[in-house]
Amino acid sequence: MPPVDDRPEPEEVARRVRAAQAYAKLSRDELGAAIGKSGSVIDEITGKRARLRGASWEELRAIAERCGLPFEWFWADLDRLGAIAPDDRAPALFIRGRSAAIDALDEAVSAAAGLRRQRARGSIR
Repeated sequence: MPPVDDRPEPEEVARRVRAAQAYAKLSRDELGAAIGKSGSVIDEITGKRARLRGASWEELRAIAERCGLPFEWFWADLDRLGAIAPDDRAPALFIRGRSAAIDALDEAVSAAAGLRRQRARGSIR
């Protein structure tokens, strides 16, 4: 009988790895180095620019350690975050992760707006 795969769903792992990466303010290459892999492996785990593959328990443990998060981060109910994170860290997980995500979104919007302006100048449309 094959072993049971009890890892969280790859889609949920991808979301949580992206959040952990934003929280720790790490590039894909920095996070990849933390688990002894390349940045393209992080893309596979997070589903960015690659087919989503999930992550092994060892990879998740290394990511959690490098990002300063509890290992349980990858499957715990986020409403229970205070129960798995030290009291002085739980609020910071939401605040830093949220602000990093907002900053990344702002950068993406600015980059897209600049790209549209460039295309508009030279476009035939």
